Amino acid sequence: MRSYVERKIDTDLGQISGIEWLPDTPSEYPVIIALHGWLDNAASFIPIAEHLSNFHIVALDLPGHGHSSHFHHPDFYEVHDFVRRIMLAIDEMGIDQFYVMGHSLGAIIASVWSLTDARIQYQIWLDAIGGLAREPDQSANAMIDAIHALNRMKPRKPTYGSFEDAVEARQTGLLPVSLSAAILLCSRGLEHLESGRWTWRNDKALMLPTPLRLDEAGIHNLLSAIKIPVLLFVAEQGWLGKEPELLTNRLSSLSDVQTRYIDGGHHCHMDDTAQLIVNEIKKALLERS
Repeated sequence: MRSYVERKIDTDLGQISGIEWLPDTPSEYPVIIALHGWLDNAASFIPIAEHLSNFHIVALDLPGHGHSSHFHHPDFYEVHDFVRRIMLAIDEMGIDQFYVMGHSLGAIIASVWSLTDARIQYQIWLDAIGGLAREPDQSANAMIDAIHALNRMKPRKPTYGSFEDAVEARQTGLLPVSLSAAILLCSRGLEHLESGRWTWRNDKALMLPTPLRLDEAGIHNLLSAIKIPVLLFVAEQGWLGKEPELLTNRLSSLSDVQTRYIDGGHHCHMDDTAQLIVNEIKKALLERS
């Protein structure tokens, strides 16, 4: 396995943690900042990093995930919260130019981030293009339900008698993953309690419903404002592969995008197809150089 080092970056809004791979030889490309998906962590990029040995990669735990700080008080995690805190971490690291690779939620965060940060030179999105839309006439009920859920939330999280039990739970959870992917995610995402049991490091508030979402028109407006080149990977058995009409419509709003279709599910970047994804990344970057 390619070796990496732990990173802990202190900011005014809490600590952002992550893992960093240094290139085997000096790289001609900027650093890749990698942002994982909802309820995952930086370890989700280990399979891709294995095949990008000539790249400098920093995979960050999003706020509330992995080893990064939670909010001081239970609250909703919104895209702008993630963007602000990640930007502060990059400021502390002193990186002048970089690429962003985002999976799922990480890709959604990257799309918003790219509108506000001129240091971003290129984006790689894994099975996401814009977030989940909400019809305007659903806004009031969604806001009411979210606030009620926040008020009812209890801090206790599920626990497991063994690491293997937690791996099984992650493997068959809301977003099922392969056994190897579940082991990777659990290796960073679990905490061993004094009782001997295991629980998730993630902030339980991440499970709260989102009070505010853009409608489809709002998502198109956001996508049309992105001028930084995008390489989009569509997992054929993932979220985008199951929404071909939505995908086609949203692609029409991007001014500079290349699309690659990859066999596999939503977490295809953590399985055998990681090598295929890396090959396409290298090819796309070579074409642009």
